[in-house]
Amino acid sequence: MSRETEKVFKELDKFLADKEIESEEQAQALMEQFMTQYNASSLMRKGEITPETADDYLELAEGADTKKMGLKYAKKALELEPDNLDAEVMVAELSSSNFEQMIEKYQTIIVSATEKLKKEGYFQEEYIGDFWGVLETRPYMRLLAWILENVTIIS
Repeated sequence: MSRETEKVFKELDKFLADKEIESEEQAQALMEQFMTQYNASSLMRKGEITPETADDYLELAEGADTKKMGLKYAKKALELEPDNLDAEVMVAELSSSNFEQMIEKYQTIIVSATEKLKKEGYFQEEYIGDFWGVLETRPYMRLLAWILENVTIIS
């Protein structure tokens, strides 16, 4: 699942939050209504992003022409959503002067995120093995996967 897909799921959750859904047909109709609205708003923004959410700012950070602008957008995303792990990771990456410093920052983020996820109950039996399938734990898994792919452990 891409970050864009995760963004759509977050928006869908917000859209459905105050709705009382009594049947599968009603749920399907509400999802179709949401997607119609979402697609229409996406088409209006095509080529011109008007940032409103942390995800919008992260999108701008990813496409920024300079590291300085990317960092500015990532910090804004973190300001809007202080618990946004993707924003924390991006700020760490863009503000590090070398690979070792970035890894140190990532390790600090992993420790903090692990504690937070434990407090929120994501390390309980029901979630173990399903972290890639849980929207709230995907940024954590992306960071762990990146570490596994890019850092060689020498013992």
